Amino acid sequence: MPERFVPLREVRALSGYTAQLVAGYQEDTAATFIRRYPELEGLRYTRSQRNGRDWFVVYLGRFEQKQAARAAVAELPSSIRSQQPWIRALEDI
Repeated sequence: MPERFVPLREVRALSGYTAQLVAGYQEDTAATFIRRYPELEGLRYTRSQRNGRDWFVVYLGRFEQKQAARAAVAELPSSIRSQQPWIRALEDI
């Protein structure tokens, strides 16, 4: 899903916060999650490293304040909220 992929260096260059929704070692994990929720246009994913392997992270948008990210999560479908999204600084992805 190249239209939803953002290189890690670009993600980390942003200020603010995001909600990490899902992560996994296979890119298909990210793509499947994004395809499952086509109405969520703010979903993006990036590739980092974990345990020496590629690690694909799906996140929701960019927010100036943690509270704004939390508010966005509160509006997500219950199937996503039940997975307890992680609010984190973009520079830490």
